[in-house]
Amino acid sequence: MYRNFICYRGGSSAGIQVADALYKEMLPLRSSIGETYFSPQNNSGDERNFLKDPTRTLGNVENFILLLTRDFFRNFLNPDGSPNVYSVTRLEIDSALKNAHIKFIPVIFPDFSWQGMTDGVINQDVIKKLWGTAAMQHIVGAMPVPYVYQYREKVFETIISEIANVRTTKKAVVFDFDGTLTKPYLGYNTWETIWTELGYPVEYCEKYHRMFSNKEITHDEWCEITEKYFKEKNLTKNIIVKAAERAELLDDVYEVITYLKSKGMLLYILSGSIKQYIELVLGKNITDCFVEIKANRFIFDSQGKLEGIIGTPYDFEGKARFVNKIMIDKKLSPKEIIYIGNSFNDEFVYESGVETLCVNPQGTDYYDGKIWHNYIRNVKSLKDILPFVEK
Repeated sequence: MYRNFICYRGGSSAGIQVADALYKEMLPLRSSIGETYFSPQNNSGDERNFLKDPTRTLGNVENFILLLTRDFFRNFLNPDGSPNVYSVTRLEIDSALKNAHIKFIPVIFPDFSWQGMTDGVINQDVIKKLWGTAAMQHIVGAMPVPYVYQYREKVFETIISEIANVRTTKKAVVFDFDGTLTKPYLGYNTWETIWTELGYPVEYCEKYHRMFSNKEITHDEWCEITEKYFKEKNLTKNIIVKAAERAELLDDVYEVITYLKSKGMLLYILSGSIKQYIELVLGKNITDCFVEIKANRFIFDSQGKLEGIIGTPYDFEGKARFVNKIMIDKKLSPKEIIYIGNSFNDEFVYESGVETLCVNPQGTDYYDGKIWHNYIRNVKSLKDILPFVEK
């Protein structure tokens, strides 16, 4: 399994020579930076030859090193603007972009510029035409490493340092709940489930949620309105239990959460859901693995009837505040924490400076690299997050 991949243009002697020299520098460091993939030119019999299985080769690669020489993008596009299926380098990038957690490290040669022209198209626009604006921003926006022949060893040190810096095992993982730990494709979220369980149309829930999102009402007013409707239908603990029974966790949640706990990681849930509901869905064994679960809370009287709703201050903008609190309380740096969410109420977390991972996105622009540092579009097993947590 490769962690690093060296991508170079076969038609450029400079690219080939630097790729070969860089690989030789990285090879003895495999114990600290991981295995590096490098396919020498014209050796189709070599077991490392990329064209045998591009998806498998790049499936777990974290660092994709682009050696950008003047002719790098030549023949990526056919004259009609369609992708050239015979361009090996284009196929490599195509497979790399299917890997949600890959990091691009562009090494810029003196004769290359993103604004330069190849086959009549600006270089950065070649990427845009083939893979879209988000991919172009992902690659072009990556921190470049200028290549200067006289300082080649220093350039190699910079590349290797950039790779080594990524290997930061997280010490804390903060999860959203609905759609992050639960299956998002089964229907309603927590609140919608309860509204409909009480016999209300789901549009009632959507209406007040929209009013809050549009800043027509505050979070406290949202909770007060909801509480009024729920009391009118005599909501009890049994309704929460019944609603929780309809939820399904992602596959392997118990295995992953207990594994992370066994590794000494601090685990949190930071959600706009309801604490009692979360605990019922998780069950005691999983719930006990978390340091804290921050969510809205229901207060019940001695007969089990709803007495009040206490809104969480740690939703939307408040999520960043709570993550900052974790850093202060546990003396952690932003690099030691990862936040995993799926929706627009998670978008503010990036302001805390921690790494963010979007899974099963709903109502959020997961391509926005400022808000979401990484994303996985379709998660059925929680095991899919492990490469991001255990870097």
